[in-house]
Amino acid sequence: MATLFIISNPTQYLNAIELVTQFPNRFTNNKLVVITDFTEGIERIDQILAKSYWDEKKMIPLRSSGYAPSDWRSWRHAYLAATEYIKTITYDQLVLGNLGDPLIYAILQTVYNPAIKPVVVDDGTPTINILACRRQGLDYERFHSPRGIQLIKSLLAFRFYIGFKKPLKSYEFFTLFPAEASNQDIVVLNKMLTLKSFYKNQSINQKIVYFVGSQIVDKGMVDEILYLNALKNIVADFQSRGKQVQYIIHRSQSKAFQNKVSEIVETISFNLPLEFALRDREVPGTFAGFFSTALFTLNAIHSKSNVIAFEFPSQALHDSKLESIQDVLAIYSLLKNTEGIKIRTIETSGRIN
Repeated sequence: MATLFIISNPTQYLNAIELVTQFPNRFTNNKLVVITDFTEGIERIDQILAKSYWDEKKMIPLRSSGYAPSDWRSWRHAYLAATEYIKTITYDQLVLGNLGDPLIYAILQTVYNPAIKPVVVDDGTPTINILACRRQGLDYERFHSPRGIQLIKSLLAFRFYIGFKKPLKSYEFFTLFPAEASNQDIVVLNKMLTLKSFYKNQSINQKIVYFVGSQIVDKGMVDEILYLNALKNIVADFQSRGKQVQYIIHRSQSKAFQNKVSEIVETISFNLPLEFALRDREVPGTFAGFFSTALFTLNAIHSKSNVIAFEFPSQALHDSKLESIQDVLAIYSLLKNTEGIKIRTIETSGRIN
């Protein structure tokens, strides 16, 4: 028998590796399907690790269809390629990333075996809100039944309505976040064993601050002016204390917004998840950001560095298509309750307290 993994980005890929590392006797004969627009990052991780965790690996680049990754025809191409491959293997365990991804969720609904409890690896902070919705019994409307343009794309790509299929009753979540599970689910803590092993003897430069960027402006969750004003004040505050600030570009931030950020502070970008990219660099004495998965993971990996989360006032937040104000507040709540992370607040003017 075998374990089938279905993931879509480097973050999920690293967490799948962490799962296999943490439970080497449980997950064996591993068959991996990667449906992604981030092939370069995943290939680079493989080069650095110089070790294969997979007995079989099928890469399905979304752009191989000839269409944009968000185009329904790319979804259709990937859906068919994945489901046809999965038909050729026998497996008794199933691991996947991000229940909020319509493509992965549609594949899950197609290949699901009721005798198997799927394991979900983190795709970052969305796990916090997926668990919260499942505790409240709201996961059907939030993650199972698509609406609007996403519904049309799903019907074109998969040729069935996901909402007509029954949602799965229970999952096992392999997560960094110490979040509470519903009565049906199980939460298993990700101890980050692989990533921690890279930084045992890493030197730390207390003068360097890495500010972790996020796509909250592009998502429409925070006004651009407030974000940039807050960033200016944060950079000035660090610089007044002799710190060198570098802004880490989020891979999904628009080029236009990146250019505006670069007028305020030096920017750098990585093809790898930040948690993995620092292995050949000095570790900064401080990590900072507004809210980000990286703040949780960096806090877990680099216990000797400071981690600061800058909190926007709730009245300055907006609902987006994918995340609500309540989702953001839930993330801030967990940041406040995570040992090692310091919170500083931002006023509506962008001033920091």
